[in-house]
Amino acid sequence: SLCIVSGSTRVIMAPGLSARAARLVALPKPSFTSIYYASLDKLYDPVSRPAGIVNLGVAENRLSAPLVKDRLDSANSGVSFDSLAYNPYTGSERLRVAMARVASRHIARCSIDHKRLILTSGAGSSLWILAASLAEPGQGILVPTPYYYAYDRDFGALTDCQVVPFNTNDRGDPLNPEALSTAVHSASSSGIKCRLLVVTNPSNPTGEVVPACKLQATIDWAGRNGIDVIVNELYACSARSSTFQSVLSMYSDPSGVCNLPPHVHFVWGLSKDFAVNGLRVGCLYSGSDLLTEAASKFAYFVQIGGTVQAQLSECLEDDDWVDDFLAE
Repeated sequence: SLCIVSGSTRVIMAPGLSARAARLVALPKPSFTSIYYASLDKLYDPVSRPAGIVNLGVAENRLSAPLVKDRLDSANSGVSFDSLAYNPYTGSERLRVAMARVASRHIARCSIDHKRLILTSGAGSSLWILAASLAEPGQGILVPTPYYYAYDRDFGALTDCQVVPFNTNDRGDPLNPEALSTAVHSASSSGIKCRLLVVTNPSNPTGEVVPACKLQATIDWAGRNGIDVIVNELYACSARSSTFQSVLSMYSDPSGVCNLPPHVHFVWGLSKDFAVNGLRVGCLYSGSDLLTEAASKFAYFVQIGGTVQAQLSECLEDDDWVDDFLAE
């Protein structure tokens, strides 16, 4: 066996495993995951298991799931010769149009171009594509703490990039320029060049909303420092704060069209807002033409099943259902 050191983690490589695989195996496993998997056959059901467990430790929208299930049941099966054949790597034209319409109406409040929307098998796949496309192995990805634990896997497992967590300062504001610059300099002193900054808005796990003025200042700081910004808005339609404003709406031009700067990249998906974690549907939208082209190639590895795309298209094309569901 070979011992390697990755950051502060000591990894013992098993014979036959690559260093990349060994690092993935060595990632700390949160204790709650074992509890979660052990609870799956004990979950609450009003009829079959009224004394079952109500799991509040995982971001699954179980309360809204029946509404989605009923709508999917009423949709057709999604099976057609087209859906059974190969689809475009970036997603079917129909689902890209449908998701762009939902995002335009309920998140951006302006028009986004469906041709720039890259569909992936979950938001985590979109994050991987962005890391793989924008950062070199060993480069850093700035993530304010506390953060979603799976970022370590999403950003580092297949890219060998380094997640660089940084703490809030005394004012509790990790996105002020001083805190950001301090984090970059601290990483640099350890030999890590920071290439990306991730802003999760609303935050997972705190639910905190980043005001538009602060997000704008952060994006401006990143542009001056050669750092790209990933804005993960996976909970955009679930935000309950009136202060939430999508990064997409911040860059609406006078004609009502979204034009993100080339160093800004938006990530969203259906898992949280539409209670379909298991269907694995995410997307990314970038202001960079080159990144969009690269992402369309990477998307080959993270395509969504054709029948799933067809079923979801029918649901999301139903404006009345979408409006009622999100209002619920």
